[in-house]
Amino acid sequence: MKFIIITIAFICNSILSNAQIITAEISALGLTCSMCSRTTYSKLITIAGVEKITTNLNNTSFLLHMKKDAKVDVNQFKDKVESAGYTVGGLVLSIDASKISAINNETFIIDNNLFKWINTKPTNTKGEIKVKVLGKGFLSTKEYKELVKSNPIIKQNASILFIKPV
Repeated sequence: MKFIIITIAFICNSILSNAQIITAEISALGLTCSMCSRTTYSKLITIAGVEKITTNLNNTSFLLHMKKDAKVDVNQFKDKVESAGYTVGGLVLSIDASKISAINNETFIIDNNLFKWINTKPTNTKGEIKVKVLGKGFLSTKEYKELVKSNPIIKQNASILFIKPV
């Protein structure tokens, strides 16, 4: 059984080898000044695969531009913001989705991150698309509680990154 699961994961990963996270826009909660922003920036820039970061102080967000073919663990975004002393209020990823179909409840892998579409109408995706990551630690507490009320499966599967198109 373990062999079958590993084989399926390998096949999925090789099929989606061209899929990649292009950018990640992270909204941080609790930032009050430019020093807070600078502290968060200094943590985020240490993530392997980050090429550059554009900071927007007006809406306390960071746009991380990823290096071409970089492999990224999405949980690192949350971990780095939290290690700076803040929380993530939202995460929107731009992904190369040329080999992915947006079908509700379908799962796929990008850079060893397991994603699952939720509340999605079936569509064929082409090129770069933006998706919002849904789950604990990627939304404000209020948004997460409202989401779990309507989708209890999210709370039960913390290892899966649920997403929806933006």
